[in-house]
Amino acid sequence: METLQISKQAKRQLRELAGIAYERELRAALKPVEQALADMYAGKCDAFAASEVIRQFHQKPSRDLWVQYNQMESEFSIAAALLDNIISPEEIPAEVRQWFIERAELLRKVRSSDPDENDVIDDEEKA
Repeated sequence: METLQISKQAKRQLRELAGIAYERELRAALKPVEQALADMYAGKCDAFAASEVIRQFHQKPSRDLWVQYNQMESEFSIAAALLDNIISPEEIPAEVRQWFIERAELLRKVRSSDPDENDVIDDEEKA
């Protein structure tokens, strides 16, 4: 796979864009927490139910997003955010926009491909 060669300015813009995408996804993922707290304060549920929603958020969406934006290469994070319509192509620096569009398309193909059932070994068969 070709390596992304870009200017320092574009690298800085991409880091900023990854931060923007992370915040957008995090805000969306926090909606159930926001609703649970609103329900709790409105008397529709108790603090235990709200706490459970917070725990579930912390166990899955929060961790997944943290890994995506803090442990993976920013190029992958931005391509995924582009594919998921978290960011638009126009937000990507022009000098690397096409590169990211192509990577997002590759990621779309990977996500949509089903593994060949014959290649997957069932856990029961392993035992």
